[in-house]
Amino acid sequence: MQWNDAGCRLCGSLNKQTIGREIQKDKVYNIVQCMDCKLMYILETYAQVSPRYTGMVEEDLDAAQKWLQRGHKEKAYRQCLELFFSFRGINQPRTAVPALLDVGCGIGGWLEFSNSHFTCYGFDASAVQAQYAAKKFPNVRCATSFSSYKDQFDDRLPEFDLITLWDVLEHIRSPIAFAFELSEGLSADGLFFASVPAANPMVIKNRLLSIGWPRSKFSWSPSEHVSYFSPKTLRLLCEKVNLKVLRIGAVAMYPRKLALFELVRRLAFKITKPFPSISPQIFVLAKRIDSG
Repeated sequence: MQWNDAGCRLCGSLNKQTIGREIQKDKVYNIVQCMDCKLMYILETYAQVSPRYTGMVEEDLDAAQKWLQRGHKEKAYRQCLELFFSFRGINQPRTAVPALLDVGCGIGGWLEFSNSHFTCYGFDASAVQAQYAAKKFPNVRCATSFSSYKDQFDDRLPEFDLITLWDVLEHIRSPIAFAFELSEGLSADGLFFASVPAANPMVIKNRLLSIGWPRSKFSWSPSEHVSYFSPKTLRLLCEKVNLKVLRIGAVAMYPRKLALFELVRRLAFKITKPFPSISPQIFVLAKRIDSG
């Protein structure tokens, strides 16, 4: 089944232009940009959750997949932890261990990294990954929204001091409703952190593709990544869900196996680090507006 959303996934506008088109497994995907808020998104929706995750089997959790969620992101995990303590105050007295909710927690790589600092919670759309993470973190569940996650605890969840989304927002078909639920789950001084692949570098890659380079290595991954955010649209999303942006920046690079292309990639991350608008991976850190 296919249906087109009535308008922009962020602002609802019908004013858009097509900037790309892909066909995958006989399905057509039009990549468009909203002419009002400038969000880049996939026009067509064939499934509310990517089949790649709902269809995962245990054999998919090989060593490579585990590395992608652990060592691959370690520098970025450290960056997030430093940001949390920087804005919350590492020496600020606490009556309890802060509570962390990781949305799209996968096999629990980020939870493992930050476990010594938080009481850990999480959920993931993949039953296989959630079950794997739950072996170490019993508060992990398979769920596709915060409300469906809460239902599994009879609403007996704490208010969260930190809610994180590592490479999740770009998968969400209705980002405002999804993020608003999460914002309501924050404690009074809780922080919201989301890391996403950035929109503007995708446009650059798309233009290179139009002149024949790289020939077959670029894709918008439209069956999975349904929205591409920029600093501007991340800020707009936060405003719409009662979050005040504290910082938007470049995410510490996820390193890959060393090769010539990887050297170029690492150089690109280093050069664009001071400029989130053109950085390949960006983050937003925000807090509830009513937190003072």
